[in-house]
Amino acid sequence: PYYIERLDRHRAKFRTALDELRTSLPSERVGSVDTAERANAAWYKDVVQVGQVLVRDGKSAEAEQMVGRKGIADGYFLPMLN
Repeated sequence: PYYIERLDRHRAKFRTALDELRTSLPSERVGSVDTAERANAAWYKDVVQVGQVLVRDGKSAEAEQMVGRKGIADGYFLPMLN
């Protein structure tokens, strides 16, 4: 629970920063902020929430694999780098 609470706090700050960035960018650049927001939402749903269920169900090793070097987690951030 400690790490999930921290993650949620950081995620809220990230989303606030995206909102602030969105208002400061020219309209043709806002799409990149939208892409980052969608990638973050998908990561949260598909990695954080799924990982929580796996841990709750006693499948911690499977949850850890999601964030390891070959895990799926990093792939959600690739759209933000373009």
